[in-house]
Amino acid sequence: MRSFLAIVVAGVLGAVASPVLAADAATAKAITELKARIAATRLKIERVQAYDEIENLHSAYGYYLDKNEWDNIADLFAKDDSSMELAQRGVYLGQDHIRAFLFAFGGPPGPKVNRLGHHMQLQPVIHVSEDGKSAHMRVRMMQVMGQAGKAGSWGGAIYENTAVKENGVWKLGHEHAYNTFNAAYVGGPAKAASGFLPGPNKNVPPDQPPSLVFKSFPAVYDIPIHYKNPVTGR
Repeated sequence: MRSFLAIVVAGVLGAVASPVLAADAATAKAITELKARIAATRLKIERVQAYDEIENLHSAYGYYLDKNEWDNIADLFAKDDSSMELAQRGVYLGQDHIRAFLFAFGGPPGPKVNRLGHHMQLQPVIHVSEDGKSAHMRVRMMQVMGQAGKAGSWGGAIYENTAVKENGVWKLGHEHAYNTFNAAYVGGPAKAASGFLPGPNKNVPPDQPPSLVFKSFPAVYDIPIHYKNPVTGR
């Protein structure tokens, strides 16, 4: 049996240890909660920064497209998990095949004398994922094309794209351009809308057929929207 002295000493030590252990537990809990709040705040900041980085990414794409900078465009895409689908040309998978397609349909890189080709990226709607590693975006493209002394045209499209963070850098993931109209300068959309959309390139065939078959104005069609109504949530 324990001696009376041992029982007394144990009681005293227990009385002292209980508040200490309770304090340590409370401190540990507070530290854990603080770390969680810091991590959540850091992620929120990263997601806010991601919006600007992704908008800049797609704006850079438009400027490169203006001047036929095919390598620069391809370099914007993720290496493997990426795709490009323009008009009715079909789906090209992976950065290497995207690069080959761009050179096949666009010809030699760089600006051309007497050629105008503007692809303005407007009205972005960007939603970054909760983990900050991917995003969806919707962008309106306004196209102004022409050759000095020859024909010119207006055109438009809606992009529904994704972006991914690859090795800490935002890159384009899956790009899909839904062309909405193409019309000659003279007459414009009201009188000179062609409705024509280019199909697959025979020299560099796509990996997949068009994911949606459509015609441009005067035909109209529903373009998928990746987001819910920001007010109603529907």
